[in-house]
Amino acid sequence: MSISKQTLIEEHRHGRREAHAAVAFAATGETHVVPVSAKPTF
Repeated sequence: MSISKQTLIEEHRHGRREAHAAVAFAATGETHVVPVSAKPTF
């Protein structure tokens, strides 16, 4: 997995659309990496 936890956090802070894809990708293998509070709202 090339996406680090720090990368996910920073992507969320910037509210970038790529973060949504990163979260979806991370959730397929490591759901625990992304806390519920960090998930973007659609």
